[in-house]
Amino acid sequence: MSTSKPLSNFQVPPERLYELARELTSDLELRSVLRRVMTFALDTVGGTAGSMVVLDEQGEVVSAVILHAGRMYENTTMQMRQVLERGLAGWVAEHRWPALVPDTTKDDRWLSNPYPGEESRSAISAPLLVKEHLVGVLTVVHREPNAFNEQHLAWVQAIADFAGAAVMNALMYARSRRQARLMRVWAESAMTITSTLQADEVIRRMLRQVEHALRVEAVLLALADEHAQTWVVTDASGVLADRLLGLRLPGPEHMAPTQNDEDAPCPSLEPLKAFNTRAVACAPMLIDDKAIGALIAVNPLEGKFCSDMEDLLRGLASMASTALRHARLFEDLRSAHQQYRDLFNDTLDWIFITDLQGRVIEANRQAKVDLGYTWEELRAGTLPISMVHTLPEDILPAKFEDIPNTPPITYESEVRAANGDYIPVEVYVRRVSLQGKPHLQWILRDITERKRLATLKDDLLAMTYHDLRSPLGSIAMSLELLQQVCTNADDPTVSELFSIALHAADRLHRLTSNLLDIHRIEAGQLPLEIRPLSPAKLVNDAAEAVQPQLAKYEHTLEKQVEDGLPDVLADHDMVRRVLINLLENAIKYTPSGGHIVVGAAREGENKVRFWVTDNGPGISEEDQKRIFNKYARGTRSQGKGLGLGLAFARLAIQAHGGEIGVHSRLGEGATFYFTLPVAPPSSQTNPS
Repeated sequence: MSTSKPLSNFQVPPERLYELARELTSDLELRSVLRRVMTFALDTVGGTAGSMVVLDEQGEVVSAVILHAGRMYENTTMQMRQVLERGLAGWVAEHRWPALVPDTTKDDRWLSNPYPGEESRSAISAPLLVKEHLVGVLTVVHREPNAFNEQHLAWVQAIADFAGAAVMNALMYARSRRQARLMRVWAESAMTITSTLQADEVIRRMLRQVEHALRVEAVLLALADEHAQTWVVTDASGVLADRLLGLRLPGPEHMAPTQNDEDAPCPSLEPLKAFNTRAVACAPMLIDDKAIGALIAVNPLEGKFCSDMEDLLRGLASMASTALRHARLFEDLRSAHQQYRDLFNDTLDWIFITDLQGRVIEANRQAKVDLGYTWEELRAGTLPISMVHTLPEDILPAKFEDIPNTPPITYESEVRAANGDYIPVEVYVRRVSLQGKPHLQWILRDITERKRLATLKDDLLAMTYHDLRSPLGSIAMSLELLQQVCTNADDPTVSELFSIALHAADRLHRLTSNLLDIHRIEAGQLPLEIRPLSPAKLVNDAAEAVQPQLAKYEHTLEKQVEDGLPDVLADHDMVRRVLINLLENAIKYTPSGGHIVVGAAREGENKVRFWVTDNGPGISEEDQKRIFNKYARGTRSQGKGLGLGLAFARLAIQAHGGEIGVHSRLGEGATFYFTLPVAPPSSQTNPS
């Protein structure tokens, strides 16, 4: 290293400037440019040490180096920042004017010596300007006082002027390289992070990419714990990863974007200080504008996070949020699909999926096992659903594409197994969407056991009816004979007992007939003896049959039959039983001493309307919807019964082509009604 030249004979050949120009244009690396500038300056003016501070457009220190005894010290940013703020370099930067300090002990602008092992007594400092833009400050020092004069100052300023453009170019080159690297990292990260739909793999790749992109010691993923109002470090990458896993940080409302050593402490990242963190950058991860967590980068190799690094971190966090959301949605979809497949295959019903032309493209495992089909047959797309079971022509639309999504179409059929057996099934078919395309789902439920039980029930009912009919007939006949031969039959008490017994036998006969007729009507096996009947006679016969019950409950019965009603076409015994059932219901559900009305009137040209009205407690709307079903009973009474009377009435009237219904409100009684067709004029026995 050169020593100070005598002030009187200090001469520098002009060609030294050409040498400097060649030196500065031979390299674009900032570190190399700074070393060349300081080495050239020290050699030229005979300094013993030197320093350079490089500034960005905002005046922030980008780099600061010291050259002493041929060795360059680089990590001096904090040390040189103080000099720039309060020392000689700061004065030069503020005034943008070179300064000569013959004796540092006599100049207030000189701070404590920043040069290791060097007691500086004289100094020159010059600004690096490029078109009035301050790029940095060059300082040359000497251990002896008065080592420099104005000629030295002029040469240092000339060197600084030459170096300004070179440093600016080096800064721009470093920035362009960093931006190119960040852009390359951005593209690579986009490909890497989005190349998988597994959430764990997305997180692993994301942390690794951020670590390499920002050149940091550690990258953390902290996810929000809504219950505890904290963020928990769930994943980490880098040298501090194992130590930081599980760390809890204060909630998102306190999170600051960055925390460098020189910045004010960030409360939410304060726990990281215990792990020797010098600089921290944080970027929130948002899904639907809600912070689910954050990416936290720790200790960059460059010493601090610059703006483009923070931008990259935010961009990667946004990209990772989207990728993580897609991965989680995919996992949810895959889980739901697997659950559907499990339900699809584990259900005991047979399920077939067809296209809109009815070709089977999928079936569940139970269909394959029970019906004997192979996967090749079921998935080949050549097996029509009509080969699997018999299609009803009167229930399904003419075109399968007209089958609705809801409600499903339901019918009974027979499924044809692969071995040729036929199995009774109940079918539910509806349109479904699979992979965005319309399909048909056919659920076939085996009703073999239900059919068997129905057959057993029908056989039992038939046997019960036939087994009871003869004894009941014998009982009724015996009672009538006994009444005729009894010597005191005219006694009111005896007569009432005979009447009660005969009506009870008749009621048992009607009950057994109802049981059998319900089945026969449903099966279409009950022949009706249709003939013209007088509405008044039907009302009178039914009213007479319920006299004992009326007397028992002390009800009054009013008959309202319109005069001159035409005959109706009906089966006398069946319609009589319908009226009796309605009257017995009214008697049973009306409190003692009630009033009941039975009547008939013309309705339009072709119908006669019959009704039974009571002043009982009424029927709820919910009960009205199901009261005509088999074995259904209303909740308005505690009375006992099988719930077959109204079911028989419905089936019987519908078999006549009539209508039946009820009008009621709770607390206002009920009116049951039905209609029967009017007999043709040619068959009227009592024309109106």
